[in-house]
Formats: sequence, C-alpha cells, structure tokens
Amino acid sequence: MKSAFTEKLIHAHQSNDKYPNLSADDPLATMPLAYEIQKQFVEQLNEEVIGYKAALTAEPLQKMMGIEEPISGILFNSGDYSNQTTIKSHRDLLIETELGFQTKVAITKPIQPEEAYSLMECFYPMIEVASPNLTSQPSGVDLVASNSASFGFIKGTPTDCNNVDPDSIDVNLNHEGNNLHSNLCSTVMSGQAHALAWLINQVISLFGEVKANSLLMSGSVGPAHPGQPGSYSAEFGQLDKIKFEIE
Repeated sequence: MKSAFTEKLIHAHQSNDKYPNLSADDPLATMPLAYEIQKQFVEQLNEEVIGYKAALTAEPLQKMMGIEEPISGILFNSGDYSNQTTIKSHRDLLIETELGFQTKVAITKPIQPEEAYSLMECFYPMIEVASPNLTSQPSGVDLVASNSASFGFIKGTPTDCNNVDPDSIDVNLNHEGNNLHSNLCSTVMSGQAHALAWLINQVISLFGEVKANSLLMSGSVGPAHPGQPGSYSAEFGQLDKIKFEIE
C-alpha cells in the first residue's frame, strides 16, 4: 500500500517543490522503510528505469549521514543528458565525476568483486548531475526515500573493461579552466570492482535482479561540487573528455 509520505513526495515532484525529509515526518524511520518509500515513489513517477547508482560511497560522508554503508538510487532514461551540451534546471545541482558500467547479461545472484567486469558489456566515463532537492539538511534515510539525489547524467564513449583497467583512470574536473579535483577511480570504496559488486548485490537484494543492459554508476570519483553557471570539462585519462555547460 502506498504510504502517506510517498504521496507527499509525489505532490512535491509534481509541484516542482523541494522534497520533504522523511526523518522530519518520522524521526524513527528506518533504512528499510526508506527503500520501500523509494520504490513506491519511483513506481508512481512512471519513468523508464535504465539503471542504478551508488551514492555516499565515501566513509566520511556516511558518518555525516548516520549510516554505515553506501546507498543506492534509480536512474531514469529522462535523465540522460548525453546528447545535450547545456543543462538547465530550477533545482540546485551537484556535479560529480564517475564511471558507469553496462551489463551484458541479467544478474540474479550475488557476486564477488572479481566477477564484476566479466558481466559488463562496457564502461563509460560519466558525469552525474545530482540533486538532493530536500527541504532541509538530509540524513541517509531522507536521501534514500527521495531516490538518492538521482537527477541526470552524461555518458562518454564506451570502453571495454578488458582494454583499460577502470581503477587506473585519473579523473580531472575543471570549471571555467579552474581545476576542481583530481582523483584516481581506484579511490571509490576498495576499487571499482568492489563498488560495482556492492551495487549489483544491493540491487538484487531490493529488486531480485539486475537486468541485462542496465547502466550502473559506481559512485563519485572525488567530491561533489555545487553546480555553477559556466563551462565544465572532465578528463578521464586515456578515455574521452566530457564537456558541458550549466546555465
């Protein structure tokens, strides 16, 4: 049965308002409840689901949010900005550099990190355009209930996992020519394969499977940055650059 809080999220979404905080509505709200609300919320949005994202993969962020592991959210086809050079939104945005992986088979059983790449068709350099869009400072359950800041993303050119080690990629993000961060992809969790396996196993625990051709974003490489007007350029080592603008 749809919860009253899910109705509040839907109303906020339809009204272009900020989402209410679950923890303010129910101070005793648990993470399982937050994921159940997320599922109901996403179903009510009636969007085409194309994949999943890991968030809060860095332990310091988890401590700030009062949780002990990363969280996950759902990606929509409508959030794909790959064919657009300019992003416009009334929301406050966060810009993150990431890697995304495309599954080549359906995955129905939990996996180990050493199996992860063999189940992938390819991987991409990516920009996540995140937006928590919450009324007040969020906790972990607040983020999860409102779909973990999922908003948009940009995919670069696909690469075979057998040709390039995802952990070896050094990522640089620049805004108006100023460097915002430089980080290795291996710094996400215990490496990209570990982050990917965590996300796969998380999705299986919530939904029973990861479908073939799903896009899996493994978590932010480096910190998130408030989206500012101007030009951005992200360099991903030997992979393609991604360039875009925010208005």
